Amino acid sequence: MGERPFVPDFEKEQEVVRLQQLLEDIKNGSFARVYLLYGEETYLRLQYRDKLKKALIPDGDTMNYHYFEGKGVETAQLIDLAETLPFFAERRVIVVENSGLFKKSTEDLAEYFKAPAPSVCFVFVETEVDKRGRLYKAVRDTGRVVEFARQNEATLQKWILIQLKKEGKRITQNDLQFFQQRVGSDMENISRELEKLFCYTMGRDVITAADIEAVCTRQIGNQIFDMVEAIAMRRQKQALDLYYDLLTLKEPPMRILFLIARQFNLLMQVRQLKRKGLDEKQIAEKTGLRSFVVRKYVSQSARFTWEELKEALTACVETEEAVKTGQMNDRMSVELLIIAYSGEREKSMSSLIFFIFMIWFIMRIVKNKQKAAGQNDPKHTQGSNTPGSAATRTGSTYSTAAGSAKKSAYESAMAFQKTATGSGAGSSSSRLGNSTVGSDGSSSSSASTTAYLERKAKEDARDHAQEKREEQARLHQETGGRMVGVRYYEWDSIPKGNRVVKCNYCGAENLISERYKPNRYTCYFCREILE
Repeated sequence: MGERPFVPDFEKEQEVVRLQQLLEDIKNGSFARVYLLYGEETYLRLQYRDKLKKALIPDGDTMNYHYFEGKGVETAQLIDLAETLPFFAERRVIVVENSGLFKKSTEDLAEYFKAPAPSVCFVFVETEVDKRGRLYKAVRDTGRVVEFARQNEATLQKWILIQLKKEGKRITQNDLQFFQQRVGSDMENISRELEKLFCYTMGRDVITAADIEAVCTRQIGNQIFDMVEAIAMRRQKQALDLYYDLLTLKEPPMRILFLIARQFNLLMQVRQLKRKGLDEKQIAEKTGLRSFVVRKYVSQSARFTWEELKEALTACVETEEAVKTGQMNDRMSVELLIIAYSGEREKSMSSLIFFIFMIWFIMRIVKNKQKAAGQNDPKHTQGSNTPGSAATRTGSTYSTAAGSAKKSAYESAMAFQKTATGSGAGSSSSRLGNSTVGSDGSSSSSASTTAYLERKAKEDARDHAQEKREEQARLHQETGGRMVGVRYYEWDSIPKGNRVVKCNYCGAENLISERYKPNRYTCYFCREILE
């Protein structure tokens, strides 16, 4: 039967039994009518799919083998094929992959699996399934169900060492941990990176850290970690360089913002758990991090105070809101966030003032441009995207007029930053406390800025509330009447009658009602339809 596939470790004894049953079926040639292979570990899913397919049907038999992929699979077509007798063969094999059938109502297929044809064998390969659905229960009762979850650190190390031994390679324990930190925990990605290492070290039997550094691709999550580390160490240029590298790799700015917020959230959790006296293994279990990276998170969290972490997380939320409501450009907003938190400590207050002023100033400039355009072009007030409109937007794309407004705002804000940081945080605070802007836009050293800022804050709050209502109405229309999911925080409990659905595009967790299907909602973060 060829090379035996890798046997992963399972936390639940039940899953071990199910995998052993699958291996026994392959070994003995006695197969069930239906197989379901699912889970997050793509490498293992595909490995056992290919092993099962090879055992079920001879190579080259295209008359009795059918393959379906994607969400357009018709259940009636599958049943018709299953009822068709095989052509000079023992069985007809139907492989269905990434169909989403196990996440929606498929009553006809679930009913059919109660008594399937004796000459058919189904193999379903899915990433996610709904264990409460009738189809899942029917397959579980009739055939074999095996879950392939993410493997733990020890299992991955064992598997990597097996691959190295096959190729006659050796590696030290420290370099092995460095390799795992660099490439992540996805076995499919690890397999690709190992293949690159084997080719790069051809003619040598030892793999070193220099080899790993030279050819292994860093994961996006690692670059985000390094970016936050650079922010913590106040290395602004390095943090911005890492941000620009991510943009070069075609990573959307809003996804980068989401990952930065997630990183600060994890640092808060790690710091809190460490304060409670938990060790690294316990922290890994609580947070879901790999044990070999917890030490780095503990070290990085110590570089921030608790207030700084809370402030940074709040700034991420405010930046997201500013982008979603059209007040700032997505790329510039993340850049300003990095600038605000990666400056020197003695200038951190001035950087924060600059960041807040930048958001407010751009809001006012764009709003004034929109009002001016609305007075000149009546169609603009009705939301029409005409060439005469000063600021039209779809997603995060803005017109030339709005772009020029933001450019002028940026130049003015940069001048403000130079003024604010010219003589350190203390002197800048003193100057800000003694100088104000009058209602007519002129400067006055006798009045306080506090009253002006409070008045403007109230005006902006009213304008923002109105814009948010208009934005929600527009989104409601654009998404075909779909609702927007509610942001779910890991430390919050799930309210009764609600559930958490993860967005397939950006990975954000949305809180939705159990009464409705996920596709009735769009993601609160990226506005993609949930599935």
